[in-house]
Amino acid sequence: MKAISDAIVRQKCIDTPWLTEGRLTIKFGNIPEWLENTADMMPTGSQEQQDYREAAELARTCYQEQIKAQIDPTKVVEMCKQEPWTTAQKAEEVPSHKFGYVTEKLEKAASLFPKGSADHAAYTQAFETGKQLYFQSMREFAYHGALGKSRADIEAVNTGLWHAAHKFENDGTYRMSRLVKLCELLGHFQQSLNVNIRPLGIQQYSARFKG
Repeated sequence: MKAISDAIVRQKCIDTPWLTEGRLTIKFGNIPEWLENTADMMPTGSQEQQDYREAAELARTCYQEQIKAQIDPTKVVEMCKQEPWTTAQKAEEVPSHKFGYVTEKLEKAASLFPKGSADHAAYTQAFETGKQLYFQSMREFAYHGALGKSRADIEAVNTGLWHAAHKFENDGTYRMSRLVKLCELLGHFQQSLNVNIRPLGIQQYSARFKG
């Protein structure tokens, strides 16, 4: 008899799916990691260790099936339109409005497929595209947010954004980095309001910011 049955593994993946979303939160399932950690605690070379390693692979397969049923990596543009990086209309409102998590979802999805596989490549490319789309949207948002604002106005907004950003530190999303980047962009456009925003092409994008 296996240390943990396939039926139990599949049920755990249903009870704790790869993705759970709330209005303002997002959480990724950890069943494969949990099973791998359990395997590491078993005696080296034991049948129990082998059983849990196989269970971890099954859990990863279950998560992969869930991902494919929910996310089509070829439709990342539509995803970003349906789930923009923020639903706020003004910069100072961003922390209290719903964030978009397209980049987080695609990044996590890619990590659950073997490196070198077609699925891993597809979700990784979708992640890179989503990252660019979110970043360009942030630039446009910051540009319009800085129009007509004085330096003092922007500093006041940025103070609030910085304060909110630290609340999101280490929460497993890019919320903190988005707020920090928004502060930078608002300051930049406040100083150069005559700069026209040009769409960023694939070759132009080189920043480490991940959307």
